[in-house]
Amino acid sequence: MSFNFYKRLSSFLLVSTALLCQDATAQTNLFSEDFNSGNGQFTINTTDVNSTAIGDNKFIVNNSYTGGNGTFQCDLGILVLPIDYSIANTPQQPAGVTAGPTSNYLHTVSEAALADGLTNCSFLAASSALTCTNAGYSFARMTSDISTVGNSSVDLKFWWICAGGPTFYGEVYYSTNAGSSWTLITSPISSYLNSSTWQEQTISLPEFANQATLRIGFRFVNQPGDVAADPGFGIDDVRLVSSTAVPNSISTAFAASASYCAGSVISIPFTALGSYTGGNVYTVQLSDASGSFSNPTTIGTLNSTAGSGNIPATIPPGTPDGAGYRIRVVASSPTTTGTQNSTAFAVGGSAGLIPLSSNPPNITSLCGGPITFTIPSGYTSVVWSTGATAVNSITVSTPGEIYVSGLSGTCQAFSDTVNVVQNENPVAGFTYMQTAPGVYEVVFTNTSTNASGYVWDFGNGFTTTAANPEFTFNNEGNYPIRLIATNACGSDTIDIVIEIIKVGINDIFWNLDLNIHPNPFSNAFRIETNLGKPEQLEISIVNILGKVVRKDAFTAAGKSTRIVDLSGEAAGVYFVIVKGETGSLSRKVVKN
Repeated sequence: MSFNFYKRLSSFLLVSTALLCQDATAQTNLFSEDFNSGNGQFTINTTDVNSTAIGDNKFIVNNSYTGGNGTFQCDLGILVLPIDYSIANTPQQPAGVTAGPTSNYLHTVSEAALADGLTNCSFLAASSALTCTNAGYSFARMTSDISTVGNSSVDLKFWWICAGGPTFYGEVYYSTNAGSSWTLITSPISSYLNSSTWQEQTISLPEFANQATLRIGFRFVNQPGDVAADPGFGIDDVRLVSSTAVPNSISTAFAASASYCAGSVISIPFTALGSYTGGNVYTVQLSDASGSFSNPTTIGTLNSTAGSGNIPATIPPGTPDGAGYRIRVVASSPTTTGTQNSTAFAVGGSAGLIPLSSNPPNITSLCGGPITFTIPSGYTSVVWSTGATAVNSITVSTPGEIYVSGLSGTCQAFSDTVNVVQNENPVAGFTYMQTAPGVYEVVFTNTSTNASGYVWDFGNGFTTTAANPEFTFNNEGNYPIRLIATNACGSDTIDIVIEIIKVGINDIFWNLDLNIHPNPFSNAFRIETNLGKPEQLEISIVNILGKVVRKDAFTAAGKSTRIVDLSGEAAGVYFVIVKGETGSLSRKVVKN
């Protein structure tokens, strides 16, 4: 049930909202959204018309109709006052609402209610007496434009519900410039309130007709006041319908020249009557040489619902010669096939791609010396990227992009671009890391430069050509690793001997009492040992790569203490290895 702060200790109110829209006529749908797939074609909680994206209230979409009880923490600055509240069930939808009576709907909800797990239609009313509630506006709008071009009479239909109050109500807006500015609809209703049941609303405005970029928006007004009631403002089944729909048709005024070369770029003007829905794609189609569209070729597209425009298109290279080609434009949503242009045109002198060969063959690196590029004879007005003209071959000795253009008959033709490089000699290099103590797997990271190929030798008869291999050795020990890096200019070799160590956490243990603290440590830690008899001990500190960073040897008897300072080492995991005359032991430590 609704309640008022002024009848209680304060003025808190949670109010529910839902707005629905249903097509009960046989009119032509230009737009329809029932919210049964979520937000659908609406963007919610925008900053349009002085609204806020984040506030005490916001729009959501769900099928929640059940109210409940909660507690609102009213922060008055000097104290926080807990206020118990109740939200009434949102009334179910009547017959005529898509998927009703409890379908998804767009509605407001308060952040306070959400915090208490209440997700049906609600809002937190702004108080004129207390400072713990904030005034504001919430806005939801269509995401994309709708074209009503060709429709002289367009109605907005939707279902709505809102009890609200004099300062708590819904509003409806429209935009004819893709949402850049919005106009409040004041007829037949300017403020949606005083209705505790679902109502179907129809709005007929001349401004809706023949618009290329029409959008609809809904705003919830929450200004300080003393009177408010459940439910709030809600929306469902939003539709734009036309009672004077013009049949969809598309024509093109493309004034073709007598002839075009394959590869020519052309602009196709079109006019589309009727209505086209979101996601529509206009496609320019080219007939075959006889003018048939039985197997048309797509030569340009435009994503739009507009009723007119120009579509850039390209006659594909390799289009067969012919004199009977025509153009038409088709649409995808709804499917509409346009009429062909009035005049046939020719595509002649199909140039295609100029073949470009090299000597030495398939070589683009100057490591072996200059490269000669050649095109077939028969092309005129030849121009090379190097500036050479009127020749069918050039010799290149400096790096750069090589391509050539020329005329085949009257049509321009181009070659592919070849990037000639002056490779530097490769420089081999790598790093490695043993993946874990007691595991003989090593990850190798290739740091070579100017290389295009690699050969690894792991010093035990195994090789690979992988760029960054991982390899598992059979045993601990020293292994000579060789990496050969190659490119078109030559090769480079690097040899590194790596040590594979076994540092098991559960190695052989003998009668040694070993304590390490603190662990983790910042700069240094203490090693305390306790042996029953004197014994020569060796302590090694090994990093995660298997490198020994500290080593100490001493004779221990009874209790002994050693301080290990790693202040100069990097943070990370280290292993303390203690070896004695009769056993060994290891521990992991972590430097912060």
